[in-house]
Amino acid sequence: MMRIKNQTIFESINSLETNNVTCYIIHYTKNAERLSYLENEVFPILIDSNLLKKIIVINELDKQDSKIKNISKKSVLSRAEISVTQKHFKAWEMFSEDNSEHCLVLEDDILFEERLIKAGKTETITELKTFFDSIHQDYNYMTLGAGLHQHGDNLGFNKKTNGRSPDSYVISKKFLEYHDEESFEYDLPIGHYIDRILNKNKDYLWWYEPTIFRQGTHNNIYKSNISRFYKIQKFFNI
Repeated sequence: MMRIKNQTIFESINSLETNNVTCYIIHYTKNAERLSYLENEVFPILIDSNLLKKIIVINELDKQDSKIKNISKKSVLSRAEISVTQKHFKAWEMFSEDNSEHCLVLEDDILFEERLIKAGKTETITELKTFFDSIHQDYNYMTLGAGLHQHGDNLGFNKKTNGRSPDSYVISKKFLEYHDEESFEYDLPIGHYIDRILNKNKDYLWWYEPTIFRQGTHNNIYKSNISRFYKIQKFFNI
């Protein structure tokens, strides 16, 4: 089988105008319509914001990959869940080799919030810049999306001990110190793993309001069987 390669969609030619942040897209290659939507509706705004130096699509480690199949033999997670987790881990690995202080990770089913789509590109860019300008040096995991329609109580950053959804978040280099892939037993989906390692290190998850992204899967815009996700949520009393 031919190896699927990751893809650099955008690379800034003038890093002095950017915020020196790389954006990683967690993408299942068979969901071509999702990438097409991002290329037409999301990437142009991210690029015009001058906040990013690169946009990289994580194509490798789809659920058909031999590594995913091997892990699934000893895991309670489905191959799709393992694949998503591995793609997040790959983004973190690439970020560890990057000279940026922060990176933005987006799953391929994200969309801008409806109010931003209606407001237009200028307003969306303003909110993105406000988010990045508001990041405190002690914030190591920040979520920009509403996830399962969850919201913080206040505008700006809300201090939490659990996440909303790993559909759209920013991490620091400090966050990478909490991650240990070798000891991970693939007993939790990626979002709950993030909660675990932050809690273990007495760190927090910062929910940003107003949210900038929403999930197409959870808003019935993209078709996806997420019943298993809800079963796992119930099992872990989340």
